Amino acid sequence: MMNTYCRQLVHATSRNPAGITRRLFQCSRSTRQASSLLGAGSTVAKPKEVENEISSIANARNSAAWELLEHVPKPHRLLAARSWFFLKKSREALEKAHKLEADVLVLDMEDSVPIEQKDKTRDVYTKALNDGLLDGTKIYVRTNPAELWDEFHKDINMLASENVGGFMLPKVEGPEDVLAAANLLDVAEERRGLQRGSIALLPTVETPAAYFSLYPIVSSSPRVRAILAGNGDLSASVVCDSNSHACDVYFSSTVLAARAGGVRAIGGVHSRIDDHAGFENFCLQLKRCGFTGVIALTPKQVILANAIFSRTYNELQWAKNVLEAGENGAISCIQPSIQESREMTGPPHRIKAQAVLDQHSMLSAKSSQKKSSRSCDIKLIKRGMANGIQTGEPVATPFLVTVTESWKSLWDCAFVSTNSFANSLARCKRLGYVSLPIPFSLVATLCVGFAVSSFSYNARVNLGFRNVFQRHTVLAGDTLQAFFQVDGVREKKAKDGNLYCITDSRHWLVNQKNEIVFQLEKSTMFSSADCMVPKRLWNSNVSCNSENLLLDSSKLKEHLVNQPIEALNPPLPNAPLLPGQVIAHDSFKVHGESETRMLCNLFRIVNRHHHNKVRYSHTDILVPGPFVFAATVGNAALDLGEVIHEDIPYCANINKVNIEDQISTLTYVSDCSAVEGNENLELVSLKHLGFKNLDTETLLNESVPAQLFSGEATKPSDYEKICISTGNLHLLHKVACVINRRIVRVKPAINLYK
Repeated sequence: MMNTYCRQLVHATSRNPAGITRRLFQCSRSTRQASSLLGAGSTVAKPKEVENEISSIANARNSAAWELLEHVPKPHRLLAARSWFFLKKSREALEKAHKLEADVLVLDMEDSVPIEQKDKTRDVYTKALNDGLLDGTKIYVRTNPAELWDEFHKDINMLASENVGGFMLPKVEGPEDVLAAANLLDVAEERRGLQRGSIALLPTVETPAAYFSLYPIVSSSPRVRAILAGNGDLSASVVCDSNSHACDVYFSSTVLAARAGGVRAIGGVHSRIDDHAGFENFCLQLKRCGFTGVIALTPKQVILANAIFSRTYNELQWAKNVLEAGENGAISCIQPSIQESREMTGPPHRIKAQAVLDQHSMLSAKSSQKKSSRSCDIKLIKRGMANGIQTGEPVATPFLVTVTESWKSLWDCAFVSTNSFANSLARCKRLGYVSLPIPFSLVATLCVGFAVSSFSYNARVNLGFRNVFQRHTVLAGDTLQAFFQVDGVREKKAKDGNLYCITDSRHWLVNQKNEIVFQLEKSTMFSSADCMVPKRLWNSNVSCNSENLLLDSSKLKEHLVNQPIEALNPPLPNAPLLPGQVIAHDSFKVHGESETRMLCNLFRIVNRHHHNKVRYSHTDILVPGPFVFAATVGNAALDLGEVIHEDIPYCANINKVNIEDQISTLTYVSDCSAVEGNENLELVSLKHLGFKNLDTETLLNESVPAQLFSGEATKPSDYEKICISTGNLHLLHKVACVINRRIVRVKPAINLYK
């Protein structure tokens, strides 16, 4: 019955198209609603049958339009429509419309216009369009809902013109709403002499009923160029919060339906108009979900929307890298920097990359027109001392800093220290110190941290430290300055085919007495473009210019070893350490975000991959190497007892450590021997392995491969091979760092503490 009736209506469209369209819309809408109420036993046609019938009717009547749309110019393409802004309804507001930054301006005839004001408002809009007030802008009209048929008909009939790019249809619940508007537009375009199909439709889905017809809606007419997911009416009808999972499901389903129909998806409103941070997060969430624009309620929201839905520098770089890497059409990998993970790319990635660049080109063309009347942009320069470092020449860093007890307190809050000499002023005075000494790991961090801005700011990766030792005690209140010297630069071609350079440098700290108190050697990898040393000096090594720096001696060690045992004896006896032991330490350290950032700023560790959350993902934001070393050593402090002196022949980061990663420690005792000149002391050689996100207690019942503690493994790939070949897959990619360390301590048998 229903199908026969619909066919009869179609034959009558030539006599009264608007009237028949109205009857067809009412028939299909009521049939769908009645079917949902009456259930499966009803004799009323099913919604799907009606939708199919309406689609066939539309295809029959608009076949010419479908063919024409492939060739119709689209000045109002929605690809670049990032912001949609509703204009005020006064003549004065319309005269200023061209000053707004919105990509699309919307003339509203729905909720904001009282029923008694609708005719007057339409007249204002019509006159503004005819007078050219809105020329040069993209204009859409939000109509009344189709249930208000007379107003709906007037909206399309009166406002369809060459200056209107499309109509926004509110509260669309099925394809019949779209088809009703499309049929009315056919008549309006023919009457006004407009090219058929030139005016687009933007259905707004904002009810639970529309959720179940999303794809039929977007595919109902070739006039549909995008779909708008409204959240205000949706949250009201569902009685849920606008941030609820129900709204998330609705929004994501809208995007999927839009993409399946080959159209774009536009997001709804963020109603807290002064909450700019909230609106920014809302837009970012929409963008991640696949939306290309959003409704903006204020001019400030327009600016934010335009910025967020434009392509960022990182997105453009990613797109360019993908297209360059896949020029031959094969599967390939890209890696913007050593700190970032490799990404496999293929045909789907290239499609996305090309879409990103296409959208950027369209937006750039638009923005260049507006920039022509503005002041010239300022050209930026890159920070750093590029090509300003000579090999063999000592360089002073710009920081002259007095290390206070507050620095030590912050460090002690972050990393465990059980050494009584570093914590008890009374014990320090036995050794002749007037204030507490600064911990070894903190002084080491200062030695390299102060040189970041002058030397390693653009470094790709730190390859390790050698010969780390302390020559004089650093006390709270001492003033320190860091120096460094590049001894050599060598080229290296990586697996990715890019050319890198590796620098070997020496770093040292000088106190207010002009004494070298601490020193270490370091290897660092740079990209060839970022190396601070002129290329003419590469592949050459020089000797150190400072004879004092070459002296491998420690005044501090000599001073401590010669102390009487009564001054050195620990509060409690040290536990025995035997060669061949592997100790699983109970302590662990979690690198919190706020703590890590605070310490980075305090110690001038300003590398981008430690801070820049906008440029790098969470898994590419790294905890600085010295912090990982300090955590690994600190975890072992309780089990090693009172350490009088220490130095580190070698240490290196193996796998990346990210914010919120947990560091635990295994320690292998390599050797124990007596200290020459003091039989009460012993020299213990240790190898610490720092593990990330591994509970060492779980290893007590597991075998740990001895190869992990051999001196042969130095690179991440070495540790991977060991874990795979020995079947210890639970340790794969878990090794965070390796530290070869020598400590001097009182022998376990000595205990004079009373």
